Amino acid sequence: MSSLTQYGLLRRVAQRLLTLTPFVLTPLFAQGATYYVAKTGSDSNSCTAAAPCLTIRKGISVMSGGDTLVIGDGTYEEFIHGGPPSGSAGAPTTIRAANRNKAVLLPNAPSD
Repeated sequence: MSSLTQYGLLRRVAQRLLTLTPFVLTPLFAQGATYYVAKTGSDSNSCTAAAPCLTIRKGISVMSGGDTLVIGDGTYEEFIHGGPPSGSAGAPTTIRAANRNKAVLLPNAPSD
């Protein structure tokens, strides 16, 4: 294969890679932080997987738009005032159970 042919092939490969790069990297930049709530946690924790907070209310309070809150198994009886911060189409704010149908929220009257 001549060096001119090799150059042309390398150029086409480079162009295709550069075309795909924004689509590959966009999800990396669009992801927010992930916070955790567990019945074994404490609201003085930082809401990480290793140190989850205890209440959903605390978990929501540390979130920013585009973040995710993962709620551990259990029943959470608490009042949640307001809601999560707004996300965007490219970076939605998400609240989800760690395990489907294992986290239950029973809203109650505010105690504050």
